[in-house]
Amino acid sequence: NEETDTEIVFEWLDLFSGITSDVPTEGPAKKVKVVAWDLDNTLWDGTLVNDKNVKLRENALKVIKALDEKGILNTISSKNDYDEAIAKLREFGIEEYFLSPAINWGQKSQNIQKIAEILNLGINSFAFVDDNIRERAEVKESLPMVRVYSDQEIDQLLSYPEFDIPISTESKNRRHSYQQEVSRQQFREEFADNYDSFLKSLEMELTVETVGDENKARCYELLSRSNQLNLSTNRYSPEEYEKLI
Repeated sequence: NEETDTEIVFEWLDLFSGITSDVPTEGPAKKVKVVAWDLDNTLWDGTLVNDKNVKLRENALKVIKALDEKGILNTISSKNDYDEAIAKLREFGIEEYFLSPAINWGQKSQNIQKIAEILNLGINSFAFVDDNIRERAEVKESLPMVRVYSDQEIDQLLSYPEFDIPISTESKNRRHSYQQEVSRQQFREEFADNYDSFLKSLEMELTVETVGDENKARCYELLSRSNQLNLSTNRYSPEEYEKLI
């Protein structure tokens, strides 16, 4: 710039083509991985701030338990007092089903985005259930890739193809795996930038063993589906695996 004698150095450039205002937005994923529930008049009948004796909806509870078995995570995006709502969930004995619940007076779309970041899951795999048409519209407008359902659809949710996921041992344990990961993230944050101290605090122990009858099946399972534990990324048939051993 000749007038101000300023030089601008670009150290990183990204190239874009055909950017217009009508670029299509990302659509929902084929299958739902997380369902975010409203509380008042959705998970329970009544409004908690007005009535402490709200009644849990049995049909919602049935769906939540079924989703949990399928490995579909449940969370909460609700405008409520956090402490009171958590206490009510604990009273109903269902607090454990909800990962990283967002219970505050902020926009529900922003809360869902934050939950997606915490769980490290694509926001297009989220679904949202709410009785309030304005809240559903706000989420649909801000996050068009999130599926949105009325509380009147709760009884039909499991019949929709996006929830058609087979139940397995792994799916039944998925919530516990994510709960452990969220706990590790929170624990890690306590150490800020001192990652070495964080690792030492975990007191991890490494055991080196020969592959034998007791662990052979588990080793094959990990080699077949986990790149983190298979640096070559090669895949083997059961026969090839047996030959290698």
